[in-house]
Amino acid sequence: MLTELQQRIMGLLFIFAFYVFGSILAHAAGLAIPGSIVGLLALIVLLVMRKGDFPSVRSASGILLPLIPLFLIPICVSMVVTVPLDSSASWKLIGLVAISTVIGVILTSAAARFILPAVDIEKRANSIATDQRNSLKP
Repeated sequence: MLTELQQRIMGLLFIFAFYVFGSILAHAAGLAIPGSIVGLLALIVLLVMRKGDFPSVRSASGILLPLIPLFLIPICVSMVVTVPLDSSASWKLIGLVAISTVIGVILTSAAARFILPAVDIEKRANSIATDQRNSLKP
């Protein structure tokens, strides 16, 4: 069995593999959507199809989730460097970033509420079935 560190490394490599897959697919197909988004969508489809049964990905997500605010820093810095703060375009950009962040949070919450109950229900059903099999053993 894998140690916790090995499981996290495997999860990070798995997520990175989907990032690379999405980048290659987006480049080869000439999509206007970034490859990282294509890879993320492919990973979500796989997790939904497998009902989230990837302990290594769950373990790796524990590393990545607290770091999400750091991913916003390059976007904010490039906004400040590119657009002067006294122009009317800067207020439009600030509004756009704020609105898109709120929409992203709402959609992420909705997706989590949709996906997680299905995973929990199946885990509970498997647990009940295992308990019933164990109670039938002599």
